Amino acid sequence: MYSPFLSASKGGVSARVLVVGEDPQLSRSWIAVMQQEFDSLLLGPGDDLSVWLAGWLPDLVLVDTFRLSPITIELIASIRANITAPILLLCAQEDEIAILQAYQAGADECVAKPISPVLLLAKISACLRRIQVFLSQSQIDRFSLGGDLIFFPLQRTINNSSGGVVKLTNLECRLLSLLVLYSGRTLSTEYIASRIWGHPVVGDQILVKNVVYRLRRKIEPDTKHPRYLLTMGDRGYSFQP
Repeated sequence: MYSPFLSASKGGVSARVLVVGEDPQLSRSWIAVMQQEFDSLLLGPGDDLSVWLAGWLPDLVLVDTFRLSPITIELIASIRANITAPILLLCAQEDEIAILQAYQAGADECVAKPISPVLLLAKISACLRRIQVFLSQSQIDRFSLGGDLIFFPLQRTINNSSGGVVKLTNLECRLLSLLVLYSGRTLSTEYIASRIWGHPVVGDQILVKNVVYRLRRKIEPDTKHPRYLLTMGDRGYSFQP
C-alpha cells in the first residue's frame, strides 16, 4: 500500500483531482502531471476509497488502469455510489463491451492509452470547464430554497439560519442550479442529463435518479415525502421553492 498525498495549491482555489490507480509507480507519474494544474490526491489498492471520497470531495476522479477487469468495473461503480463528480477512465483496452460496462457503472468518459500529459490535462480541464460554465450560465449568486435554507451555487453550499453548512458535489450543485433556474417547471430526465453532463450519457435515468437521491438526503427534511425536489411521474423532476 502507498499513502495518499495532497499537492500544494497553485494559488487561489484549485480543482481537486483524485487519481485511483492499479500501478503505484505509473499513477505517481500521473500525479506529477496533475500537480501542474490541480490539487491532487493519489489512492492505491490498499487505501480506503470511501473515506477519502466522502472527506475530500474531489471535483473529478481519474481511474487509471491497463485493462477493464470486473474489479475495475466494480471500482467505478463504488466511486459512483459514493460521489457524483465526473469520472474519467484511463485505459488501453478497446473492447467495446467492456467500455460500455464502464459507462453503465458510472464513468463519464473513457480516455484511451497511450495519451500525452498535455492532452490528458486538456481533457480534464475541458470537463471541469463544462461544470463551471454551467454554473456561471445560471446567473444565480444565492437562492432561497424555502424555510431557512440558502443555496450558494458558486460556493457549492447550502446554509441554514442556525449556521449549518451542507457541502454539495459538482453534479449535485449543477442539478440544483438547473432545477432552481426553472423552478416550478418539470424537466425531463433526458434534458437534465444533457445539461448536467454536457453530452448524452448511457443509463441517464439511473444516473439522474442517483444524483436526485443524494441531493434529497442533503436538503429534504423527510426524504420519503420530499417538499422541494419532486418526482413528476415518468415526466421528470421539478423544484418547488
